[in-house]
Amino acid sequence: MDLKEYKNSPFILKFKELNENISNIEEVKKLEIEMMKLYDTKIQDIQNQCRGLLDKTIQTRDEIKKENNNLKSAISVMRESVDREKKYYQEQYLKKESEANIHKRQVEEIEIEKKSLEDKMNKLKEEKQQADDERNLAIDEMMKLKEELENEKLNLLKLKDMNETLEAQLKVEKKKKIEGVDELKCQVVKIQKTKEETEKKFNKEIEELKQTNREISKKLEAEIKKKEDAKEMAKAELTRSFKKLLNAVKEETEKNSQTEIKQLKRENEELQKRKGNEMRNEIQPLKRKIEEMELKRKEEEEVHKKEIKAIELQKEKEIKEVKEVLTQKINQLKQEKENIDYKLSIELKDEKSEINKLKQKITNNETKEKKLLSQIETLQTHLSKKEQEFVVMKEAGEKLKKENEDIKEKNKQLIEVSKTNEKAQQEIINQKDKEIQNVNAELNQMKTVNTTITSELAKEQTTTKTLQNEINTALKIIDEMEKEINTFTIWIPLEESFLGTKKRIQLNHGLVTEELHVPIHTGVKDNEQVKVGDYTFTIRIFPHKYCWREGDDLYINIKGCEFFTHPSGRKFSVLMEMLNTDKYLLKTKEKEHWGYNEIGDCYLVKERPDKTVPLSNKVDELKKHYLEDKNMLMQTIKKTQKILIDNSIINDSIRETTHKTKLQKVNDKEKQVKEKEVQVNDKEKQVNEKEVQVNDKEKQVNDKEKQINQTKEELEKKESQIKQNQNSLEKEKEAIEKKKKGLIKKLETSVEIINEEQKSTWVNQLVIFEKNKNTFKDIITRALNERLNGKGSVEDKINKLFAELSEKIQILEDVQLILKQNDSKSFVNPLIVVTGIVVVVVSICIGYKCIYKNPN
Repeated sequence: MDLKEYKNSPFILKFKELNENISNIEEVKKLEIEMMKLYDTKIQDIQNQCRGLLDKTIQTRDEIKKENNNLKSAISVMRESVDREKKYYQEQYLKKESEANIHKRQVEEIEIEKKSLEDKMNKLKEEKQQADDERNLAIDEMMKLKEELENEKLNLLKLKDMNETLEAQLKVEKKKKIEGVDELKCQVVKIQKTKEETEKKFNKEIEELKQTNREISKKLEAEIKKKEDAKEMAKAELTRSFKKLLNAVKEETEKNSQTEIKQLKRENEELQKRKGNEMRNEIQPLKRKIEEMELKRKEEEEVHKKEIKAIELQKEKEIKEVKEVLTQKINQLKQEKENIDYKLSIELKDEKSEINKLKQKITNNETKEKKLLSQIETLQTHLSKKEQEFVVMKEAGEKLKKENEDIKEKNKQLIEVSKTNEKAQQEIINQKDKEIQNVNAELNQMKTVNTTITSELAKEQTTTKTLQNEINTALKIIDEMEKEINTFTIWIPLEESFLGTKKRIQLNHGLVTEELHVPIHTGVKDNEQVKVGDYTFTIRIFPHKYCWREGDDLYINIKGCEFFTHPSGRKFSVLMEMLNTDKYLLKTKEKEHWGYNEIGDCYLVKERPDKTVPLSNKVDELKKHYLEDKNMLMQTIKKTQKILIDNSIINDSIRETTHKTKLQKVNDKEKQVKEKEVQVNDKEKQVNEKEVQVNDKEKQVNDKEKQINQTKEELEKKESQIKQNQNSLEKEKEAIEKKKKGLIKKLETSVEIINEEQKSTWVNQLVIFEKNKNTFKDIITRALNERLNGKGSVEDKINKLFAELSEKIQILEDVQLILKQNDSKSFVNPLIVVTGIVVVVVSICIGYKCIYKNPN
């Protein structure tokens, strides 16, 4: 264990003395007395802390009484403020009658805006008709494309007729070739017989050499196995003898330990009984004092709670009376609002009926779009039929490939006969040249057909480009319509325009709802636009009862008011200085500003100038209906847009694939012709290579004979090396045994021989330590955790300490076993006991140091 952390502790010097003179019991008792003194000082500190807590509770009690007196004085002030608010609400009731007349004017303005919306809807209808005309033109062009596809079908039929004629010519040529091949087969059979006779002779000679090689290898393997079996038998005998010695040593140690453990149990039980009675007598008077302190504290807290509840009941009664008066006035105002809302609802129903008519017209347009989709599907079916025809062409090409492969096999047989009859081979080569020329002529014909097909595809691409240009023009018109539709209005009060806010808006796109967070900066103006993604929002400000804006300046009407609230939320009382002038400037201090954008000013005015007020709060309902209609239009436009784009992509992909397949066919046929030429050259090379291979085999047989002689020489060398290794191993064993004996002598000299009386005492102490190891751990951990209250963990350090101790004991026990096996007279258990006792004393002192000196 490393004790670097505890160098500065006052007990280190004493621990060093104990390590030198561990048998002195008086010094251990002195250490215990010093620890008890430290324990008494800590108890006194805890008592002083408890007294401080009592003084603090008395002070808090006095402060609460003072706060209750202040609350009683505040209640009288609240009653005066309630009387003022009554007068203020009476004045507002009269002003709301004047505002009802203003709402009538606002309804007239709504009707004017309704007419403007109808004009916009008529414009959208005209634009839709233009889009329908453009679609009809696109349909006419699709019909033209159909006619061109039919012409292509006729051309394909012509190509089929050409293929049939070519197949008839190939059949006639096949018959001629088969007759020539039969003659060549007879010649090939004669040549093969001569080859087989020569190969049999070579195989017999090779087999005789292999048999001699196998007999030599079997003899060598048998000798190696005998040597390995002898080594394994020697190892097994050594392991058995070593295990028997270990079992005998373990049985002797277990018998001695059981007798010693029984004696120590009896002594330990007697010591525990004596210590338990002494500790109980000291702890009981301290517990009684702490319980008395807690009872007094609980009684004082209950008295405080009763006083606070009585004050709260009085406040609640006064607040209820004020609420009842206010609810009566609020109900009267609600009835007036309901009458106004009923009139506006009747006008809105008429507007909804007109909007429903527009929806019916939109549904009619959707039916027209469905008809266009059905026409597009018919075009797709025609294209699928054309693809099937191309598949038939591919199958015909594969048949030609098979026939060419048959020709290749026949050519191989002809090349093998070339050794015997060179003249016949030249004639065959001339025939093949003629065949290649015929195939080249066929390829030239296919290329001419391919050029005609590519020219027709180029024409189709030009027509598709014209269609795409027309689709792009239609999409531009749709994008312009979306820009007009994507503008929305947001209404906010004047207070939010002064302070700035964030609005959360939901847009319905069919089954999908989109959420947007619109940030509005401080000092925003009326009709100002804010962009969020692809959408633009126009911000409108509701008219205020007493406040209005002119540029960056703010105006507030003070007529007949005792106090007013600024849009920022701060309240001001009206002074005589403000009423003496027609226009009073509200002054600022340091960082305060009462106008917009920290530039404008705030003016107080007695009268408000006559101006027309904008739309009322009911505009939000009209806005929702208008947005729903716009979302319906957006859905229909996006559907048509997707369908047109998907169809154009499909048509382009089909045309590209057809063009690529045709080009691949032509390239494949060119490759086949080149491969035939290469194969003829390869066959000539193969004949030359076979002659070289026969010469190589003769060389290989000679090389194998040389290798067999070399392996015999190598095996003789390995046998001599094995004998040398065995001699070296025997020498190493003798050296290891000498080293063992030297180590055992050193251990016997290093360990002191001790009397039998000391042996028995130390053995008993070791058993006590191993038995009470866990109790020492529990005592130290409890003392530390009670002091630290969960602020730190000391269990890791304690576990490390005991783990190191157990490791050292095991090392010393292993040394003792080695000495017993070699019949040594030394004794090692005393060292184990000394190390155990020193570590226990050090761990206890470190625990007390952590408690009393460094609690954190």
